[in-house]
Amino acid sequence: MYIININLHLGKLPEEHILGIYGLHYEWVSKHVALKNFLLSGPYLDKSGAGIIIARHMPRKELNRILAEDIYKRCRLASYTVREFEAIELNPEIVNEKMSLQTSDEPDDDWSDEFWDLKDER
Repeated sequence: MYIININLHLGKLPEEHILGIYGLHYEWVSKHVALKNFLLSGPYLDKSGAGIIIARHMPRKELNRILAEDIYKRCRLASYTVREFEAIELNPEIVNEKMSLQTSDEPDDDWSDEFWDLKDER
């Protein structure tokens, strides 16, 4: 499987161009979700112009071909970081997670305290 981070570099494009480009990107993502190439996708909540895709396992050449179709890639408006990983566990609650997404504009920093507490225990 792959984690794909997409960082946009839109510069000073007019808003109407950005919205049109986003629409084409969204269609591309939706197409590959329907084809089961992408398992999860979405923007980061900090509105940084970045997002993430979790893609199924496939040959890297096939993934590169799929990424090359994205309007952001074709127009050189984004950079992509692709990391391959092996999924060894899946929580079945993932199907319910979308229903309970945090909608606050403030990030939930509670996890960071837990992370550092765990790290200190090592």
